[in-house]
Amino acid sequence: AQARKMIEKVDTSKDGLVSWDEFFEAFKLVPLASMQQVAEKWGELNSVDVGSDLSGPMPTPGLKIWQTVLAGGLAGVASRTATAPLERIKLAAQTRGLNLASSALEFRRIAATEGVRGLFAGNLTNCIRVFPTGALTCTIYQNLLLLTPADDKVDAMEPVYRMSCAAIAGLVANSLTYPLDVIRARLTLPDASSAKYTGIISGMSQMVKQEGMGSLYKGLRPTLYAVVPFVSMQLATIDIVKASVGELGVTPSPLVFIGSGAVAGIAAQSVVYPLDVLRRRMQLGPEAQGAIVADRTWLALTSVVRKEGVRSLFAGIVPTFAKTIPAVAVNAGVCVTLVSHFKAQNKKEAHAGI
Repeated sequence: AQARKMIEKVDTSKDGLVSWDEFFEAFKLVPLASMQQVAEKWGELNSVDVGSDLSGPMPTPGLKIWQTVLAGGLAGVASRTATAPLERIKLAAQTRGLNLASSALEFRRIAATEGVRGLFAGNLTNCIRVFPTGALTCTIYQNLLLLTPADDKVDAMEPVYRMSCAAIAGLVANSLTYPLDVIRARLTLPDASSAKYTGIISGMSQMVKQEGMGSLYKGLRPTLYAVVPFVSMQLATIDIVKASVGELGVTPSPLVFIGSGAVAGIAAQSVVYPLDVLRRRMQLGPEAQGAIVADRTWLALTSVVRKEGVRSLFAGIVPTFAKTIPAVAVNAGVCVTLVSHFKAQNKKEAHAGI
């Protein structure tokens, strides 16, 4: 449909054919480099962190795997650190069913009793997890894509292939790095239970000793259930926004890319948010306030709704939305800068024959 509309605009004679003169007239003011740059920027948007750990960065065209992981990892560290206070409030709201007013009071309580450092509790673990997750996601995605027709030819099913590969990569990466996410949740909310954790390794050892090896994987099921719809909604939203921007004739700019990433992040997180609440409550263990004992996702979901109502499944969604825009902005700024640097470096190496 979009191709037909473009042809109709270019075909000024309305004879159903696009002559060289009509093609030249339509595109004479559009430099090839500009069109290529726009395409590359839209491609880089898939590497931008939207404030969720369900999906790592996708490989960026023109970069090596390690360059994508490093760019996405450093950008993820920057965005997570910038939004760490909102992340702690979000986790507190999710696990204790806090509303907006209670969340504001919780923010003030933490600042008063624990200081600024308390607002960044668990952030180091959150940042550490970025790199293995990104490395696994990029490597698995790229190798899976080689097995599909999308790798070497134009195919109408290409979006489906890419979405499927991204979802599988997200599933595997989340499964392998999940213990880090569990201990991160417990380090972020130190007052959630009587157990005290002082670090990643000691915390994991303590959990295994007191609750068994399974404690490191509590909440994994709702996490995995959330990955596929999250990735699908994120990539689909980016495609829709990209198409809308083209149809409206809006000139792609940094603000457009950041806005597109924020919209994609909000849409994706909204779809899977109840599952995110469930996994956080499972991760904190049986002693925590609002903890879920049931290990089955459906039983846990019905238990929470029966005790606290449907609204509890969306507790903390305002801080989640609030952190999405700055997370995307910081991540995009760092990521695009590093991607541009690596691309320039690769071009120099290519010209030098390295």
